[in-house]
Amino acid sequence: MDILTPKEATKTMDTQVSKPTVKPIANPVERTSASVAKAGNKTVSRRNILQGMMAVLAVPAMIGKAEAGAKLQLSGRVIKNVKKMLARTDHTSTLLHNGQMLVVGGCQRNNIPVTSAVIMHPLSGQCTPVASLKVARSQHAAAILSNGTVLVCGGIHAGGRATSSVEVYNPYQNQWLTFPSMNVARAGHTLTVFPDGTLLACGGNSGNGANLNSAERYVPGASAWELLA
Repeated sequence: MDILTPKEATKTMDTQVSKPTVKPIANPVERTSASVAKAGNKTVSRRNILQGMMAVLAVPAMIGKAEAGAKLQLSGRVIKNVKKMLARTDHTSTLLHNGQMLVVGGCQRNNIPVTSAVIMHPLSGQCTPVASLKVARSQHAAAILSNGTVLVCGGIHAGGRATSSVEVYNPYQNQWLTFPSMNVARAGHTLTVFPDGTLLACGGNSGNGANLNSAERYVPGASAWELLA
């Protein structure tokens, strides 16, 4: 199991992750604008850019419809494998720096949390399976860090109880790393990233119906999360 030490955790949050194998992908809006601008049509350019942005913003709501045979349409495109790869509930959808969407965890069948994760390409209408979570979870929280990695924390795991575990996804190496766990197991909570890199997890529930009024934070460089009064 890949586990981040406090020093490595800080490096993950504060430094730029190396990109040895993946070629950076152009911003989808810039790419759309450039392709249309070449044709010299300003009206079409604005419309296409708007369609691209609306496609990205509409993804979370449409993915949440985990109905059999559901079809996901983005700017006139249909993702045929949505039933198999995207149909899920209580998941997270995080917009990456390259305009793609990272869909993580959630429940797919019999309300059982899963470990699967998928990268969705809104403009091309394609989905790509990526490395799976180390811990199956639903009702978790996720946030993108300044270096492009995605931190996922808490949630309900396969046992039906909340978990305090935290993982970080590196999209450049397609790898999940274990991050220092929170002090309190929580699900349905909020996760906020401040400009200085500090993480704040608030509220949620314990998985057995009991709501939580606790909050905790992780400060870059610390060895653990800190419970707040």
